[in-house]
Amino acid sequence: MKPTTSPRHARGATACSLRDAAKSSVSFRARYLLHVDPIARRAVVRGIVQGVAFRWYTKERARELGVAGWVRNLPDGSVEVWAEGPAPAVEDLLKWLERGPPSARVEGVAIADESPSGSGRFEVRR
Repeated sequence: MKPTTSPRHARGATACSLRDAAKSSVSFRARYLLHVDPIARRAVVRGIVQGVAFRWYTKERARELGVAGWVRNLPDGSVEVWAEGPAPAVEDLLKWLERGPPSARVEGVAIADESPSGSGRFEVRR
């Protein structure tokens, strides 16, 4: 005789959600934080931050955290970052910007509060 409930149903929705989130490209933490009121910050990072894959690393870190926005090089040699999403995730990204990727040498980060624009993903701008 076949059981009436499968092991997947017996464990409940939480176990399935955790497993499904682990398989997705967005982390469970990022999915959880989507339910928090969003904030936005603009940051300008100064130092040796161009030519060291700073934009790529920033995009990857932002996506791990579930932060939307963009990153771009500025003509003066700095990097500008627009980040929006749940406050804890945006704050984590801003802390990461203070040290940056291994090859960068961050001298300072200027941060300004902004209004969220409703951006849905994080991208590198040229």
